[in-house]
Amino acid sequence: IVVGSGPTGLPAAIAAVEKGSSVIVLEQLKEVGGCGVINGGILHIGGGTRVQKLNGIQDSPDLMFKRLSDYKDRHNKRSDHSILRVFCDYNPGTLDWLEARGVRFWDLIIGGGGMDALHQRHPYHTVRWDKEGPGRLSNYGDSTTSGAGVIKPLEAYAKTKGVKILLEHKMTKIIRQEGTSGRVLGVEAQAGNKKLFFRAKKGVILGTGS
Repeated sequence: IVVGSGPTGLPAAIAAVEKGSSVIVLEQLKEVGGCGVINGGILHIGGGTRVQKLNGIQDSPDLMFKRLSDYKDRHNKRSDHSILRVFCDYNPGTLDWLEARGVRFWDLIIGGGGMDALHQRHPYHTVRWDKEGPGRLSNYGDSTTSGAGVIKPLEAYAKTKGVKILLEHKMTKIIRQEGTSGRVLGVEAQAGNKKLFFRAKKGVILGTGS
């Protein structure tokens, strides 16, 4: 069971179904995507992505980790370097993973504006989104940059893999073996005036954000 159908929930659902699980996504809104579908479609990723290489930008997970840890140490003393290390190691593969599942990126890279020193090798990757459907892009004028360019392809891909998405189903409670402790067994959800219960055979992933 995945709660939330945005930039966290959809990839989680896809990863689970690709590993052989049956997956249900619970989304409280009337449409998939949450705030992920209405954002600017700009991803802060680096570490040596395909797009960086096309633009002649030399980067690696090690360089990215040094750059971000130095920045965070100056601005946030609570930075967890172990989590940051994993984040940097997975960055290049994140772009590859998204592209393999239908998300398209502009080959042109965008600089960091007022933070050029930080983003010299960690620039903005922008998503291509064609409202008329896939395969119809010829130039920038044919599309826009939008979070829908991430959400809509992932939604379509998830459905082809058998992920079941239930809209207007708001998770209201996590059900545990001992009431408020112990193994997570499932969730309680509200759909209209109905209270529903979903049992999780393998687990519950909370992918909610906004």
